[in-house]
Amino acid sequence: MWDARYAASQVWDLEPSQFVAQPLQKVRRGHALDLGCGEGRHAIWLASKGWRVTAVDQSMVAISRLQGRAAVLGLEVEALVADATSYSPSPHAYDLALLAYLQLPVEGLKLVLGAAARALRVGGRLLLVAHDQSNIDQGVGGPQDPDLLTNPHVVAGMLTDLGLEVTRAEVVRRHVDSTVGFRVALDHVVDAIRP
Repeated sequence: MWDARYAASQVWDLEPSQFVAQPLQKVRRGHALDLGCGEGRHAIWLASKGWRVTAVDQSMVAISRLQGRAAVLGLEVEALVADATSYSPSPHAYDLALLAYLQLPVEGLKLVLGAAARALRVGGRLLLVAHDQSNIDQGVGGPQDPDLLTNPHVVAGMLTDLGLEVTRAEVVRRHVDSTVGFRVALDHVVDAIRP
């Protein structure tokens, strides 16, 4: 399904989400793992800022698009075709694990968060940005399937159970341009470190 969707058109913006760019703008660069990277807007941005990036997505079309864009920009990104729910990154190898708008049922999310947590070095950071479950009734856009949505408190609990220290877990508002002006989407951001 995702290959067909990506083949039809550019799906996501080329610019990174503000909720990824702002908290990582001044962070010391290292090795980043972008799980469910899609067409690579965050992987490309991280690489442009000096990060060494491994990007993973199940869509070959999306990964091909990422590789082409990286080549045009002269950036190096290790781009892999793999399902984030079964991908097993090297343990203790990454300074950052990013999950940006990877909307999965809770059991799949637990698998990805577990792999991401194991991949972090001591002091490594996990940053998750997702459409919030409150967005269905109170926001605009995003998945309308409640099984693909959660909230920051549930995610924070999962990360705490994995031994990470949660430093931020909150619902955030994102302005979306529409034909009737700006509308508001509700996302959540969860930030955690491996102590």
